[in-house]
Amino acid sequence: MLSVTGLQLAELESHIKKTNTHLLENAQINISLHNGPRAFVVTGPARSLYGLVTSLRKVRAPSGLDQSKTPFSQRKPVFSVRFLVVGVPYHSAYLAGQTDKVAEDLKGEELWKADELAIPVFNTEDGSDLRKLSTSITRSLSEQIFTQPIHWSAATNFPETATHAVDFGPGGLSGIGPLTAKNLDGRGVRVIVVGDRAKGDAELYSVGNVKYEDWWGKKFAPALVKTSDGSLFVDTPFSRLLGKPPIMVAGMTPSTVQAGFVSAVLDAGFHVELAGGGQYNPAALRARVAEIQTKIPAGVGLTLNALYINPRQFGFQLPLWQEMRKEGLPIEGFCVAAGIPSTEKVAEIIGGLRAVGIRHVAFKPGSVNGIRQVVAIAASNSDFPVIMQWIGGRAELLRYSSTTQHLSSAVVGSVPPRIMSGHTSLANGRQYDVQPMPFDRFLFATRVIVAKDTSSSVKDLIVAATSVDDAQ
Repeated sequence: MLSVTGLQLAELESHIKKTNTHLLENAQINISLHNGPRAFVVTGPARSLYGLVTSLRKVRAPSGLDQSKTPFSQRKPVFSVRFLVVGVPYHSAYLAGQTDKVAEDLKGEELWKADELAIPVFNTEDGSDLRKLSTSITRSLSEQIFTQPIHWSAATNFPETATHAVDFGPGGLSGIGPLTAKNLDGRGVRVIVVGDRAKGDAELYSVGNVKYEDWWGKKFAPALVKTSDGSLFVDTPFSRLLGKPPIMVAGMTPSTVQAGFVSAVLDAGFHVELAGGGQYNPAALRARVAEIQTKIPAGVGLTLNALYINPRQFGFQLPLWQEMRKEGLPIEGFCVAAGIPSTEKVAEIIGGLRAVGIRHVAFKPGSVNGIRQVVAIAASNSDFPVIMQWIGGRAELLRYSSTTQHLSSAVVGSVPPRIMSGHTSLANGRQYDVQPMPFDRFLFATRVIVAKDTSSSVKDLIVAATSVDDAQ
């Protein structure tokens, strides 16, 4: 048995098919356990499995390879391959006939009958309730062990009323409980591993302190609210934080460098970032802010997008932005773009923003590691709103759980509009087999560059792009 974790089913099947073309009929390999959307066990002769491993190693990304700056369509897959210490090919055709031997040993005796099952017992292949089985339960159980593949997501597709699952098995933190918890992440089901004696037993019997898990699609989905005058608005963490519609325009050089573009977005009632990349000195930045103020309603807040990768610009823009806030200008937010500072530097930045009354800070991570850093920043500064601008998503969807726990606001940009309802799990038209992940706003960047102040040649390239990767 060979465990393969991290590949999608279609990708793994293509490699298995290729490997089987080189094998005799009695040496074929097949997927026997579907433990999760990206967790499988392949079964067959050891030599055949080794052939599959050889094929997979050719396409797998080397350990530690940084692909954050590589277009998604060109990235090598990241997955793990591990042989299991199992000497019998369970859940495969290699054990055909064993059910008959069990029946022969039992001499036709049934171990259980359907009417003797007091609670549901689910088939590990299709999730059907064995209490409704009209044939032999003993034979069904034997076939589930010997020849039938396991589809664990189907077997644990609990009704919506289910809130907890308890793992009584001996595996502890390496058993079926954590695997089930991963599959049910965001589904509102808390898995208690009783075998983990340090935690499981205490939680199981702590009746007065029952803990529950979030159902992402229900808790974080946008809602409608009605004001006292009868007006309807979309309610999200972002709209509550800024008091604006859940749509924003990111800081982009050259588009949001100019006062006209920024003023138009603000005057329309939406959030936009003034691009610091085009503000080359303190006088230019002050002049731009003054020009914007002449074109928008009084009191409308401004946010600056400063490039951390440019030390000279960042070095004067951050203190100047704070200074203008102390002078009484409507400075509202600050975005740290193109890089994530160290823990010490972030503490200094947030401390300075808080001291002058700036309301929020934003970061723009470009990789899974960057997302982890932003989540850690938010966790360490729970008393100050931290916004994350998450461009593209895709594989980084795996970090959704931690973002919702700590961030004041999280957004995915440059993906189809279905993200607002949570269908980032269908990003780029591909099914990721995870729970719907609602986000709290739309971020427009590349799409908004196709505007009046953009050169015709740039607009032509953007319109002609066949994918988000090409556009970026």
